[in-house]
Amino acid sequence: MQKAEQLTERLLILDKTKDQFLANTSHELRTPLHATLSILQAVVDGGAGELTDRQKAELELAVGIGRRLTYLLDDLLDISHLQAGMELRLSSLDVHDVTAVALDVMRYLTDEKSVRLVNRVPKQLHWIEADEQRFQQIIFNLLYNAIKFTPAGTITVEAEQIGKMVKIRITDTGIGIAEDRQEKIFDRFEQGDRRTSQEGAGLGLYICKMLVERHGGEISVTSAVGQGTSFSFTMPAASGSGDPIHPSNIEPAMMRSVARLTAAASEDLPLALLPFTQASAKEKKEATILLVDDEPTNQYVMMRLLATEPYQIVAVSDGHEALEALEKQRHWDLVILDVMLPKMSGYEVCQRLREKYSASELPVLMVTARGQKEDLLAGFAAGANDYITKPVEALELRARVKTLLQMKRSVSDSIEAEMAFLRSQIKPHFLFNALTAILTVSQDDMKKAQDLLLDFSTYLRHSFDFEQHEKLIPIQRELELVEAYLRIEQIRFGERLDMIYKVEGDLSGRIPPMTIQPIVENAIRHGVMTRLSGGKVKLAVYAENNETVIQVEDNGPGFSAGAKTQQMKRKGVGLRNIERRLQNMGGKLEIVSKPNVGTRVEIRISQSQSELE
Repeated sequence: MQKAEQLTERLLILDKTKDQFLANTSHELRTPLHATLSILQAVVDGGAGELTDRQKAELELAVGIGRRLTYLLDDLLDISHLQAGMELRLSSLDVHDVTAVALDVMRYLTDEKSVRLVNRVPKQLHWIEADEQRFQQIIFNLLYNAIKFTPAGTITVEAEQIGKMVKIRITDTGIGIAEDRQEKIFDRFEQGDRRTSQEGAGLGLYICKMLVERHGGEISVTSAVGQGTSFSFTMPAASGSGDPIHPSNIEPAMMRSVARLTAAASEDLPLALLPFTQASAKEKKEATILLVDDEPTNQYVMMRLLATEPYQIVAVSDGHEALEALEKQRHWDLVILDVMLPKMSGYEVCQRLREKYSASELPVLMVTARGQKEDLLAGFAAGANDYITKPVEALELRARVKTLLQMKRSVSDSIEAEMAFLRSQIKPHFLFNALTAILTVSQDDMKKAQDLLLDFSTYLRHSFDFEQHEKLIPIQRELELVEAYLRIEQIRFGERLDMIYKVEGDLSGRIPPMTIQPIVENAIRHGVMTRLSGGKVKLAVYAENNETVIQVEDNGPGFSAGAKTQQMKRKGVGLRNIERRLQNMGGKLEIVSKPNVGTRVEIRISQSQSELE
């Protein structure tokens, strides 16, 4: 028991020491911070000469961020003062007047079309005995909390006297609080629901609770998810009304709370108010990056950190916008994805993204304020390539972005190398057989031999087209190669090869080069020509439902769904390469085969997507 008492006493001393350290540190931080803000404000006001609009906007943003830091330090000091027994300066206050001024200030921070603020406190009926400044602090904190979690609806303030106490109730129709979190929200450093983007230091409600209890009252919350939240707190009723307090007398005392809320609201400044110019448009952009973050300030800071790099950065505010951007444009090189997003978390966005893109095709760099092991594991499980924690360091961000872009580039180079190999690969036996067929035909029909030489020349020109670096070509150009190849093969195999060619004449759009010819060659080599009697190959190209459809069918031996060896043989390097290139532009490749019936390969490409590419 003696040891337990000694340990308890030591823990109490350490706890007081910790609080004192926190208070002292906050005081020490405030001095250099205020000096820094004063210098920045002087520069903004023109004390160091004329500034450009962009310079002024960036300095004002820095001042706003610094002020938010000072208010966080003020909250920490408030906690230490409350724990030490804060002295209250009690006076008689009219709840209606204080509430009216608070709501008037709040209207500047809300869109009144979507959020309506209502004061239902009766005039001159409810007077309380309270510290004027601290009561205002409670009202402002609870109102701001209600606005933050009410995208649309109504926020109402009511009051009623119950015995010697006045009960004040602030009700909203916002997103609500889960039942298992309602008891914890008044704890110190307890933050908002992590399923939303609204996170803070977790001090506001804790300070409200301590201030209410310091006045001898109680605070509570009732809430239902999706329906709204109601905070209720009690304050001692005043014994007499005293002199009426007018809003004009209350406003000067509220300036600190107003400044705090204005600074907090500045986090939501639209990017249009923050002039930002990346590298000159004339410079070649090496990569296109999609930045997903719901806070404009964070978007702006990330863009500034990457401004020296030759990147084109497109910023969106939530997961739905990100998925739409990925659907509309296929040529993204990297996604920088914040974990905390409204409606849909970064983890869910990453999972949806991975349904269409592999980790090598579109890298994802996740950004979060938490760097715990479980957060990292959740990110990698969702499909992220890399992780970076806030606050983001410029050098680390640039290094990670550059590494992921190099990884993607190396994979793209590998696909292009495969493509170059396929385009230049002319099998010796095909050369020999084609020349033999031409020589044989020339003995009987010189005109036909000349036509075959032209076809052979067309085939070689397309195959050896080393100067052609286009990722997409007109579909008609690809069909020229196919037609030249087929005319040579039909001369070689004669009646053994029955070729059915059905192609719409007015087809438009573009496709990856060397897409159709390898599939037709596969159908002939691994399909009908594996039978002594030969067989039939059908090529159909047509438009359907805003898609270009390419079908190659043969009546060869086919294979069953479980015949992996045959599947890999039919889906060799060439077809795998075609499939990857089609996926990059939103196309699809499907192989259907039945034993002793044949095989069908179908490609579908969105016409609007091919035109956009």
